[in-house]
Amino acid sequence: MKRFAITLGVIWLMLPAAPYLYAAGGGREDDGGLFLWLFVGLCALIVVLQLLPAFMRLIGLAKETKVETPLPERHDK
Repeated sequence: MKRFAITLGVIWLMLPAAPYLYAAGGGREDDGGLFLWLFVGLCALIVVLQLLPAFMRLIGLAKETKVETPLPERHDK
């Protein structure tokens, strides 16, 4: 809750600067638009899907190499 309050405080402090930031833009109008963002999103999805099996394998290797503690000996005499 404290982190949320700090985030809201920072946003509240930056809010008065928003009109000046939007007024400063507009120098160049050569953004690619929707299709460029769809292409970048597709590329990011491909990268994430390529890395997912590698991370799963690393997690599997970490689970295999855990150290097992020996059980204490039983004395039933």
